[in-house]
Amino acid sequence: MIIANNYNSTNEKAFLFVLNLNTGALIKKLATGAGSGTASNGLGSPVAFDQNGDGKVDLIYAGDLLGNFWKFSVTGDATTWSASSIFVARDASNNIQPITGAFTVAIDPKTNKRWIFGGTGRYLSNTDVSSKAVQSWYGIIDDGMAIIFCAALV
Repeated sequence: MIIANNYNSTNEKAFLFVLNLNTGALIKKLATGAGSGTASNGLGSPVAFDQNGDGKVDLIYAGDLLGNFWKFSVTGDATTWSASSIFVARDASNNIQPITGAFTVAIDPKTNKRWIFGGTGRYLSNTDVSSKAVQSWYGIIDDGMAIIFCAALV
């Protein structure tokens, strides 16, 4: 089972937890390193992806309040699992756009490229109600080596 620490955690950082579904035991806590007492953060709902069709999760994607599109590689031994920010959502003025919704992963049937779709925005506090911050919907192609395309709808 995979779960995120979500928002308003006591340490203000973003973490992903991988648990044994049968026992609930922690298999691995993956730290992103993003967040601090002055840059509040938390990881949103993760989405798992089986890259090679063997029935086992290979990649996990999730977003955080600091606009990071996180990619967690979870193949092989748990000691080699890693987290990397593959994109940071920013508006035209370079302001970070928080991500609070879950991503969707899809394969383009023509190119066989992996797309990650996600939107920005937050509605977690009273100040969010009156916010006029620009939010966007992103589609990113992750080819396994680098982000080769990113489209934003504002």
